[in-house]
Amino acid sequence: MSNKEIVIENSCINEVRLYLSGAWVTRATKLKLLSGQTKVVIKNLCPDIDGASVFAHTAHAEINAVNFRKNYFKEPLLPQKSEEAKKELEKLREELLLIDSKISVIEFEKELLLNNRTLVSSEAGVKTEELKSASTFLKKSFESNRLEFLRLNKSKKETEDKIRKFELENEVFDKYGLKPSGEIAVDVYSDKEKEIELAINYYVGGAFWTPFYEVRAQEGQGKIGLKLKANIKQTSGEDWQNVRMVLSMASPNMSLNQPNLATWFLRPIKEVRYERDEVVKRSAMPKAKARLSVMKEEADFMEELRLEEELYMAASAAVPMMARDAASAVESSSGAEFIMSELLSVPNDEMRAFDVMVHSVDADFCHYAVPKLDKDVFLIGSIKEWQGLNLIRAEASVFYNGAYVGKTFIDPDAIKDALKISFGRDKGVLVSRHKARDFSGKKVFNSNLKTESGFVLSIKNSKAAAIDLMLLDQLPVSSDKTILVDVVDISGAKHNKESGEVVWMLSLKAGASIEKSLKYSVTYPPDVQLYLD
Repeated sequence: MSNKEIVIENSCINEVRLYLSGAWVTRATKLKLLSGQTKVVIKNLCPDIDGASVFAHTAHAEINAVNFRKNYFKEPLLPQKSEEAKKELEKLREELLLIDSKISVIEFEKELLLNNRTLVSSEAGVKTEELKSASTFLKKSFESNRLEFLRLNKSKKETEDKIRKFELENEVFDKYGLKPSGEIAVDVYSDKEKEIELAINYYVGGAFWTPFYEVRAQEGQGKIGLKLKANIKQTSGEDWQNVRMVLSMASPNMSLNQPNLATWFLRPIKEVRYERDEVVKRSAMPKAKARLSVMKEEADFMEELRLEEELYMAASAAVPMMARDAASAVESSSGAEFIMSELLSVPNDEMRAFDVMVHSVDADFCHYAVPKLDKDVFLIGSIKEWQGLNLIRAEASVFYNGAYVGKTFIDPDAIKDALKISFGRDKGVLVSRHKARDFSGKKVFNSNLKTESGFVLSIKNSKAAAIDLMLLDQLPVSSDKTILVDVVDISGAKHNKESGEVVWMLSLKAGASIEKSLKYSVTYPPDVQLYLD
């Protein structure tokens, strides 16, 4: 049995299954095997391959062993491209020297023309016609000289820009080209001479994709455009050129160990008594710490949202949305996957954005106001038929009438009856809430105190079209039998007695105004302090 070695310097990546963190890479190469055992060495691979993940397969030969190793004694990565860049840089530098030389000639010519103009103007006995002819010649020469000077300086700037680009490219080659490369050695046995296609799979960590949505709506159209996009970046050390791409929501870095339940023992807990003031302090401290923690998390999260993709938002505000999918969605045991319909290219160490899924769906729009908490009115779009949209958890940038209005988060697990998206504050609808003067005050009632509170909610539709509005307020809910709440007037609103929520569903024509009342009374013992506004 013969023992041979085939070295493959250049192999192509055919497919990438890209996870939220990491990528499963498939590359294939065709080769001719002789009868017997052959060692196939595939070189110039990413040095950060997870060696335990490497897998080789072929349909027409037997794989006996697969090993990954790093080669520290090698030529720089992409030596041919590096050499080409250096040659181009040398050529550009020579071109710059030639341009500088021509500029020097032009400047010398300009000095000669200035000297000749002085001589002509000071020459005695020169006829008027000759003087005019000489002046015209000098003028044309000056114009030609000036235009050539400008052209050469423009060419010089363009050449200098190219030089800077190639100098930067050479810095990249010098920085990354001397890193070790990865190699995969495969022992293959063939019973006869034949041609085979050898496929190699491996996992590499230096890659990820981040899903995000663009949500768009236009006033009066009754539709919402929903576009899923993917930010893709990889730092594997090589460009991904025209590869089949599958975007997966799975996470291969998660533990594979199934959870096991431990025995749940019940043990008595001794009651610890504190003085009253100490109990208040102890119970208040963890709550205060929790509130501070939540506030800090919210502040950090909002800061991230503010900084993230601001330039992208401004640039994409006016881009129309076409109803065309760039991928097909499938469900696997490890989560949603999106199979891209076109081959993608992702250069090394560059972020690229790609469209994944595009939908244009019917939607209901309703204004929403809670004047007790916010004096603005919000426009909410609702998508009832959302189940077939293959939604995933992702941040969304929201646009209304072509303008960027803010960010939200789409979580299909949190959707109840409809996917609801806020399109921001609508300044065309005005709402206010103020105390009712005719129903406010305290009085004694059967040795108890009775407080009456009333509010007037005013709404005005300043828009040129009719609107639907959900107006919300609340009534207090008693948690003590000594405290009684009586509803006096809620202007026909729906009242949820358990939560205290009060809801008016209103329709307002263009320019219309309306008022609603909220009146209630609370009866309670005189030694009880209550906040009733």
